[in-house]
Amino acid sequence: MPNLKLLLQLLPLLQMITSLPDSPPGVKRVLAVIDIIEWVAKQTPFEHDDRIVGLIEDIVVTPEGKALVDYLCDQICLLMERVNATD
Repeated sequence: MPNLKLLLQLLPLLQMITSLPDSPPGVKRVLAVIDIIEWVAKQTPFEHDDRIVGLIEDIVVTPEGKALVDYLCDQICLLMERVNATD
């Protein structure tokens, strides 16, 4: 049962990650990434990760950050397509 409990705790994260590639490129994807990072930070009792979230947000809203997010999302899409093709 501990594995089921962990899965249920991580389900929101898994849903956010798997829907990330479906987000339109640009601002929508960046906002989705920020949501994921904030969710992960809220799962810990530490304050340091909150500061890191702020720094990451500052980075991903730049044109270069948006390009990085889009590139990574595209790579996730390709990986998911390959996994689905082999099933």
